[in-house]
Amino acid sequence: MKKYAYLILFIIFIQTGCVSLKKNETPCTLTGEMTENVSGNGWSYYLNFTNNSPKTVKKASFVLSVYNEDGEPAFENDWIEFYVERIVEAGETIDFSYSLDEYFEEMPEYAYMTDYFYATRIEYTDGSVFEDPFGRYAE
Repeated sequence: MKKYAYLILFIIFIQTGCVSLKKNETPCTLTGEMTENVSGNGWSYYLNFTNNSPKTVKKASFVLSVYNEDGEPAFENDWIEFYVERIVEAGETIDFSYSLDEYFEEMPEYAYMTDYFYATRIEYTDGSVFEDPFGRYAE
């Protein structure tokens, strides 16, 4: 009887352990990099956003932190938050550039490296919302 009790506990442990080890599904795939503006006199953040959700996105908010050649944060508050209001169907990928000019007193000579970049909030056309305020789902 004792042997069966251990077997049942083992099965429960394995089942609950597997559930907790499942990878959380991310609602989007996101990449980005700092690039020179088309005009050549400023900087933008170029992003590539893929909607992995079966829902249609209507707006997404992003958090971005970049660092300079000395390894120091480039923005006054270490990071900025910006949003893109655009319809992105399920499975669709969009490219978008966000101007960073307003965040620099002096234009940097070289592009900065990304420290972190993630979607903090995604709003869908059905009214539902995905939130990730700390970037837990960032890849």
